[in-house]
Amino acid sequence: ESQIAADVGGMQLAEHYVDDVIDEVRQRRGNPDETERAALGAAIDRWHRLFVLGEIDEDRLRRETTPLRERLVDLERADSPLDVSRAASYLRDLGGLWASSPRKLQREFIREVFQRIVVEGHQVTEITLKPVYGPLFAADRDERFWGVVVCSQHTRS
Repeated sequence: ESQIAADVGGMQLAEHYVDDVIDEVRQRRGNPDETERAALGAAIDRWHRLFVLGEIDEDRLRRETTPLRERLVDLERADSPLDVSRAASYLRDLGGLWASSPRKLQREFIREVFQRIVVEGHQVTEITLKPVYGPLFAADRDERFWGVVVCSQHTRS
């Protein structure tokens, strides 16, 4: 465990990598479609007009507008700013994040990220990542070791 902890806890990501990750998260979140927001507002207004004109009762107004209002709340929530500084601080200090995480969470991380870990005696001799995590560890290797794995005790696949 200490060998894996030293490797994971020492991870470093280049500033440009952190910036790229933050940009990607922002793009994936996107900005809610203003057209949808306007359509929801117009639909709520129509239901209110029907209520004011006496065409529908209060129960129907509530039943019809509740999902529309909930969707508007979802859009507002999506508009709330991503806590970029917090997210970036985690990415910039993966070692600190690792060190401050409870042992159970560290073990869950290891199970999630690594496909195979071979231990001979008291020495980790081979680590195989799950393919999806390869780019993260490649970025770390590039930052810490200029792309070269210097430790012959274990390998990353």
